[in-house]
Amino acid sequence: MLAMFDAKTHLGSRGSVRPELVRHHNARRCDGRFQEPPHEPLRSATVSSTLDQDVKNEAVLIDGPPKPVWLSGDRDDDFIQMPFVAPRRSSLAELIGEGFTELLPPPAHRLIGHANSARRKHLLDHAKAKRKSEIMGWTVPAPRGRIDVPTGSGAMTITTIGLDTSKSWFQVHCIDADGRTVLRRKLARSKVLSFFANIPSCLVGLEACGGSHFWARELAKLGHDARLMPARYVRAYVKTNKHDAADAEACCEAVQRPGMRFVPVKTEEQQSMLMIHRARDLLVRQRTAAVNALRGHLAEFGIVAARGTAKAHELMRLAGDDERLPAMAQEALRYIVAQIHDIEIRLKSFEQRILSLAKENEVCKRLMTVQSIGPYIATAIAATVGDPRNFASGRHFAAWLGLTPKQHSTGGKEKLGGISKRGDSYIRRLLIHGARATVARVRSGQTKNAWLSGLLGRRHFNVATVALANKTARVAWAVMSTEQTYRRAA
Repeated sequence: MLAMFDAKTHLGSRGSVRPELVRHHNARRCDGRFQEPPHEPLRSATVSSTLDQDVKNEAVLIDGPPKPVWLSGDRDDDFIQMPFVAPRRSSLAELIGEGFTELLPPPAHRLIGHANSARRKHLLDHAKAKRKSEIMGWTVPAPRGRIDVPTGSGAMTITTIGLDTSKSWFQVHCIDADGRTVLRRKLARSKVLSFFANIPSCLVGLEACGGSHFWARELAKLGHDARLMPARYVRAYVKTNKHDAADAEACCEAVQRPGMRFVPVKTEEQQSMLMIHRARDLLVRQRTAAVNALRGHLAEFGIVAARGTAKAHELMRLAGDDERLPAMAQEALRYIVAQIHDIEIRLKSFEQRILSLAKENEVCKRLMTVQSIGPYIATAIAATVGDPRNFASGRHFAAWLGLTPKQHSTGGKEKLGGISKRGDSYIRRLLIHGARATVARVRSGQTKNAWLSGLLGRRHFNVATVALANKTARVAWAVMSTEQTYRRAA
């Protein structure tokens, strides 16, 4: 035979239509070589978007990328336009003879792209009623990632989105109400907001990391319910190796869990106040490093001093004119001394700013009525916590700060260790520093506190310090939640 056909297009006895796509291997010999018959574009075939077989290698059939056509809200009723080309029927007649063409089954496009609109409508209605593709015997992959999200009444219903953030590239994972994946896409930073602006309001989950509070605020402005989650809790939902697509899918899965713990979104005012604390803490570390460098260099020439910043000022005076130091060493140490002076000037400006914020903020005023809480702790707690109703009780707040024992129990046997040290380490450090100063005053007799005095009689100084820090955290939560000042016991 000069032509081979792999087609079984027929009409069933019950009126069901099951045409198969014709793949032609026909060719005619011309000068010892095979020459393919001419092709012409036909009508676009319509297939269900739920089909998932890969036909990218069918170069003879496919003529261009799939084009989504959204006909209704039901995903099973949506279709994709798949343009393809097929040989003309006249070329087949030339190849095998005019008499045999009557025995050939009608080409696929006569059933799918027939000019008779009533006939075409009948076939599409039959496929919709069957809820599966009965028009063509081959399938195409479902649209993923590269299609544009449609808007309007025919748009797909996206209910939950997982967003994986980074510096330049973002990954989204979208699902519908039934949990089926409807879209995966990699977005540039400049395209993120425009993407979410074209999607109806939905639940968006992302990890609480650098820049996440900004994106949560921006998504909230667009009407979305943005929720931040600790990265260590999201990691458990990563099914495969770690990459952006897997992280976005994990965020989408974790944000739907009823037991997930979310991070409150901070306002710009809260982040600005915390930035002052972070900048001051950085300058304190830089001053400590510069002072330690000065001590180490002077110790090489036999010049030492006691610990503490106040004693370090004596070394700073000796660094410039001490006869025991060579001229070259004095020149190098002068730069270190100048750096320490410059840091101290900047620290004083930050301290004044924190004091003014504590006097202007009502929450900070109430917190400073608690023993062991000053302007630094008050402003740090007010900026970090925001709404105290996010914690069920004062114990939950203390546990969030890592001031409760770490538990490792099994088999009905309870085993408690040291403090868990979870949560915000900066606030925990400030609370312990404030508690240590209070315990020192009580032990020296400068301040009276019956509870703390009895605790010092039974436990170590450091244990009493952490216990007071825990108690201070609970009292601070009570003051913020009740919006009342602290009233000391008589």
